[in-house]
Amino acid sequence: MATEEVQQVTHRTVASGEKRIKAASVGDGKDPSAAERHHFIKASIYQLPALQWLTVISLVFGGCCSNVSTLEKLVKAQPQSGNIITFAQFLFISLEGYCQHFSRAHPGRCFIKPNHVPLRKWAVSIMLFFIVSTLNNMVWEYSITVPLHIIFRSSGTGITMLIGYLWGKRFSRQQVFSTVLLTLGCVVVTLSTGSNPRSAEAEGSIYTGILLLSLACILAAAMQLYNEHVFKTYGNYWREGLFYQHFLSLPIFMLFFGRLRKEFHLLWDLDATDLANHNYIQLPLVAWRLNWNVAYLASNVFTQYFCVKGVNMMAGVSSALTLNIFLLIRKIVSLLLSIYLFNNTLSVQGWIGCAMVFGGAGMYSYCSIMTKNKAN
Repeated sequence: MATEEVQQVTHRTVASGEKRIKAASVGDGKDPSAAERHHFIKASIYQLPALQWLTVISLVFGGCCSNVSTLEKLVKAQPQSGNIITFAQFLFISLEGYCQHFSRAHPGRCFIKPNHVPLRKWAVSIMLFFIVSTLNNMVWEYSITVPLHIIFRSSGTGITMLIGYLWGKRFSRQQVFSTVLLTLGCVVVTLSTGSNPRSAEAEGSIYTGILLLSLACILAAAMQLYNEHVFKTYGNYWREGLFYQHFLSLPIFMLFFGRLRKEFHLLWDLDATDLANHNYIQLPLVAWRLNWNVAYLASNVFTQYFCVKGVNMMAGVSSALTLNIFLLIRKIVSLLLSIYLFNNTLSVQGWIGCAMVFGGAGMYSYCSIMTKNKAN
């Protein structure tokens, strides 16, 4: 699910609030304390007009939840459409990012503004981001459901902590406990999924999907820590990173051109079943029928943009804890909508594991912010 990978990048925008605070304190030459930062963010929240708060919340919940729903609609209709979905998302964000970075003064750089971070530093992030996004959209071919995808990906904190420990980071006991809780929850959900009756072929397929998800989580954790290092070294140029991660990944898709063309025709062409079930839109004024799957693909791309925009807007006016809680609630809402709208099911064991995952994730977010505040 590429939209979630984009949100991992946008988490870095939390630092933008701190940059504004530091800028405000340049005059007296003092580094703001944790209390001053908290006061600034709190004032920003209360001073924000109610209409703008409504806009932010609508973008986060409406955009992100709609994005997951359109994705599920697509992968249920065409499970083998993961590559074309990833390509469409990358292409749209590249075009939007190009508009943001366009500069007439630099024709020699394809009219792109000079980058603040050397491209060689972005190269690692670009490759990791491409692989993670591709893996996350490949798993739909292996009997992975959206609820399992949401729950499994929410448990990535454990992998991030393990890699972070090897990277030299240290964590509090509360953080370790919450990570163990959500990791055990993920194991419970996975075992409950594997215990459902299915054919031997489907059984092997779902474990292949879980293996791919696990690999994606490991690489995503490595990418997150690498990006954190880049931002600390060169500054929090998250928009630049978002643009280059997508824009410079586009040529890599040419390696899969044949697959992309095949998947595009799967979504575009109308077969006898589509015609019989009226799975098309009759365009006005022209005798042309557009496959609904193409409309779902376009909706998925646009809702992803609104989702990312909403997350960035919220990051600019709220604390990191508030942002994490909102995103956690958003994932729970997406999970419930998936179960309600698409008739997905979770066993009692699965629901227990789900509660452990989201409870552990919420506890980890809270403990992380408290630890950071104490350190400051």
